[in-house]
Amino acid sequence: MTLPLGTVDRHLRVGVDITCVAGGRGPARYTVETMKAISMVCDPNDIFSLYSPFRKEIEGLPSYFIFKYLPVQSGMPWLNWILPMAVRRDKVDVMFFPANDFWLWRAAPAVVTLHDIAPVMQPSVFLSAWRDRLQNRLQMMSLSRIASSVITVSEFSANSIGSAFPRVAEKLRVIYNGLSEPFQLSEVKNISPLHYILFVGGFDRRKNLERLMQAYQLLRVRGRTEKLLLVGLEGQNKKLYYNIPEMIAAYNLQENVEIKSGVDDNQLVQLYGNARLLVLPSLIEGFGLPVLEAMACGCPVASSNAASLSEVGGDAALYFDPYNVQEIADCIERILINDGLRQDMIKKGYEQVKKFSWQKAGEQVYRILKKVAADEM
Repeated sequence: MTLPLGTVDRHLRVGVDITCVAGGRGPARYTVETMKAISMVCDPNDIFSLYSPFRKEIEGLPSYFIFKYLPVQSGMPWLNWILPMAVRRDKVDVMFFPANDFWLWRAAPAVVTLHDIAPVMQPSVFLSAWRDRLQNRLQMMSLSRIASSVITVSEFSANSIGSAFPRVAEKLRVIYNGLSEPFQLSEVKNISPLHYILFVGGFDRRKNLERLMQAYQLLRVRGRTEKLLLVGLEGQNKKLYYNIPEMIAAYNLQENVEIKSGVDDNQLVQLYGNARLLVLPSLIEGFGLPVLEAMACGCPVASSNAASLSEVGGDAALYFDPYNVQEIADCIERILINDGLRQDMIKKGYEQVKKFSWQKAGEQVYRILKKVAADEM
């Protein structure tokens, strides 16, 4: 949906909460790429104040994107006291929250991006601490009051949010994620004589890695020799994250499964390009960036048919029921043994990724920010 830009009689002052950039993963990439895209289309007289309780900036932005370190403990006190005071002091016209969290009182008109509402759908799985559950509950109760506009990244997430919170349905806008520069027109060098099955993502329980391990064990019984490479981050909270080394040992797969952490984008390009396929067995995904990244690198995708993943992968991926271990194994094996299918999926993948653009996403977010600011002046 195209929105009018609106008009303001002076430059725009935008505040952005970039706390998530320090933590990595999908919301961090979304925040970084959205800021970079906006910097290419915004008025150079605008001022963007990027707030964080961590000393982690976004590199490569123009001088009118100003990092503001607010050195106080993150969490509810920072969101609801320190940040609003800074925003009032800086006379911000509109505040952008790009990573689900937002304040509980209206210090300025706000635009909130909700990537998904997994914590609402399964609070015991995603929020183990009572403080986190309380914060999420209070935020969701105040969403319609705080947010002038709510952005989400897929029709799946929009439907979930609209069903759970009908009062924000009219404020919802779907803006798809894009494909980051290192994955575009990538040149992949063969760095591995043994192609492998690849997983990329966090090691939290929504990623369904135990069933993936069971499916991989079944593939080994069937005589498949490809290794399984898990690329991602393991969290400290064992209620929310798998203990991957323990799981590997339990299935006696120490010689067959490898874990890689701390992988940058250039390394990830090579890992995608040398994999036989990417498998993404997630139960809940707001978008699913690894699907696009893999396709851009010529890597076929075997994906869960849950949540937003078929929306992102289109007809270029092969899908399975994430709750059915044998179906996961069958889907992976079908790609491994059928080179004609692999080549067809690779061609379709290259076409599928053309539908997604950070530049387009940034333009749409900027329009929304300008409109909210204009409507509130």
